[in-house]
Amino acid sequence: MSRVWIVASLVTVPLVIWAPVFWAKIGILLVAEISYYANWSTDNGAMSAASASSPHNISEFAIDEAADAAAEAVKESFDLSAA
Repeated sequence: MSRVWIVASLVTVPLVIWAPVFWAKIGILLVAEISYYANWSTDNGAMSAASASSPHNISEFAIDEAADAAAEAVKESFDLSAA
C-alpha cells in the first residue's frame, strides 16, 4: 500500500505546485468520490452485520455456548471460597 502513496505523491505534488486551480477541482472530485465510497461501504458493512446476526442465522448451539460462558464468568466473579 505504501507504493500507492508514493506514486500518488509523485503525481499530486507537481499538480499542487504547477496547476493549483486544476488540483483544486480534481481534489474536490476525489474527496467527493471517497466520501461516497466510504458511506456506501459503511452502510454495506452494517447491513451485512445485521443480516448475519439475525435470529435465523444464530444457531442454538452458539446461544447455549454464550450462556454457559456467561454463567461461568458470574460464578468466578462471585466465588467467595477463593478469598
